[in-house]
Amino acid sequence: ADQGLITVNERFALYLPEKRPFFLKGIDLFATPGQLIYTRRIADPIGGAKVTGKVGRNSIAYLGSIDEVPERDAWFHLLRLRRDLGENSVVGLTYTDRVQGGAYNRLVEGDAHIVSAKLYFVEAQYGQSWTALDDGAAAATDPIWKLTFDRTGRTWGFNYTINGIGTDFIAGSGFVPRNDIVTAHIFNRLSFYGAKGALLENFTTFFGPTWLYEYDGFTQNAPIEGKQEVTFQFTLRGGWELSAKTSREFTTFAPEFYDGLETSPGVPFAPPPSLDNLYAGELSFTTPTYQLFDAAASFEFGHTPLYAEGSEGKGAALSASVNFRPSKTLRFEGRLAYATLDRASDGSEFANSVIPRLKVEYQPTVPLFFRVITEYQSTRRAELRDPVTGDILLVGGVPSQSLSDQRLRVDLLASY
Repeated sequence: ADQGLITVNERFALYLPEKRPFFLKGIDLFATPGQLIYTRRIADPIGGAKVTGKVGRNSIAYLGSIDEVPERDAWFHLLRLRRDLGENSVVGLTYTDRVQGGAYNRLVEGDAHIVSAKLYFVEAQYGQSWTALDDGAAAATDPIWKLTFDRTGRTWGFNYTINGIGTDFIAGSGFVPRNDIVTAHIFNRLSFYGAKGALLENFTTFFGPTWLYEYDGFTQNAPIEGKQEVTFQFTLRGGWELSAKTSREFTTFAPEFYDGLETSPGVPFAPPPSLDNLYAGELSFTTPTYQLFDAAASFEFGHTPLYAEGSEGKGAALSASVNFRPSKTLRFEGRLAYATLDRASDGSEFANSVIPRLKVEYQPTVPLFFRVITEYQSTRRAELRDPVTGDILLVGGVPSQSLSDQRLRVDLLASY
């Protein structure tokens, strides 16, 4: 909870997509470099090899593969070396490459995780990538770096982190969704514990700001995005969990992202420079895990940027899930995600989405198993409008159109 950039569930999603033995061993070895190794980049392997092992305090994990890609296959090499220091501290070295003909991406990264007094740790990371997208092209290069100071105490904890990703940094064998940014946050946590059997077993609050800067000149320039937020979590007797969060957000709109949008033929669209004081809130609850069922729900509401047209929006989102186990052989799981966004200027609808999902599992005997998953998706988005005049914006000289999509997917599985 104190490590704000990535949650435990996200880590498992990254490292355990197939639940194969390599990933189960690799999660420990690859956990520190995080975004730099993402094995699902290898989408259609022709063949490969892996080596994992440990000698004394030294660990190694290697995966090499040939991935079948149209026109020209890609060769992957992923190498992670690590050495344990003391009981909980480690240093590591990571090398990855992806070679496709004359085009390539290579990355070298070093990191250290140093624990002190069992409550504190300092984590440092520095890496560099070299990328050439065409045969004979000059390699573009930029760094990735990170510094974290963390305290994980029973009552008081914090996580202070700054993370930079250069403009030309590319992780061809990893998952880095956005570069050319520096993010920094100051997260704090206070926890209080009730007596055994008390109605309130635990109260925890998280609070602090987050800032996002453009990479070049971030020490001289103001942040382009950011938020301040505070979260209150309550754990009640029996395992009930309640949570409430409030936040204030600000953002800027980069004019280059709106190239091709026009207010009238030949007149480029100019978004507002920024939006400030966007307030939002969230309420959620989780039931205990009973033998028959468990459930969870969250409701978000407030103001948010509508980046597609550079305007301010307001909306709400509901997510809910129920797991129902009427017998040892039959299980039901239902999920619902609903979101709606309106323009703050006139209340007109900007976007709407609803996704219900039902999963049924039946296992009459140990070796025999059936599963049915049904998911429906309905999404729509209105035409883009000028936030000042309300006129429809032009995209490539043509008035923007509303979008709508409906899909139904059914997955069936029978295994023996």
